[in-house]
Amino acid sequence: MSSDDEEILRQEAQKIETKFDFYILALTFTILGFSVETARLGRTVTGDLLEFMAWATLLGSGLAGLSRLSRTPQLFHFYAGRAGLLDWIAEIAKGAADSRIYSAELDDSIPAPLAAKLAKTSLEKNAPELARLEKRLEFRRRLQFRAFAVGVLALVLARSLPRIVDLRGYVLR
Repeated sequence: MSSDDEEILRQEAQKIETKFDFYILALTFTILGFSVETARLGRTVTGDLLEFMAWATLLGSGLAGLSRLSRTPQLFHFYAGRAGLLDWIAEIAKGAADSRIYSAELDDSIPAPLAAKLAKTSLEKNAPELARLEKRLEFRRRLQFRAFAVGVLALVLARSLPRIVDLRGYVLR
């Protein structure tokens, strides 16, 4: 498989992942909206508590998803800058060591080895920030999906518990 094929597959995987993120986010807020709209509170205290817990966790899941999606472009900017620097370093390595590279920051040309060193320093300087951002986004993703699962489970229990109790003949408060 060529590197072009790998890049195409990587881009397709990214598109699918992004669509899935939007789908889960929309599903979370849709379930939350319908559950609030169709709530029948006051039948049992336990059912009401489960219903409120479901609403809170679904809202938390939705907000975590929104927060994560708002930070995702920042991550892509980091990746794009990193890829640009890596390409630049490779391009400098291919060229002659005694050539000069134009630097927009300095508005002058600088020796190629110095330009490569500056690019590597920039990569090293941004690596901890990139790692922190990736870690935060992964935490928010886990929080979003776990809160979604807990919210849906609490909602199912809240809606089914009174019916189950009625079938068994228990009095639930």
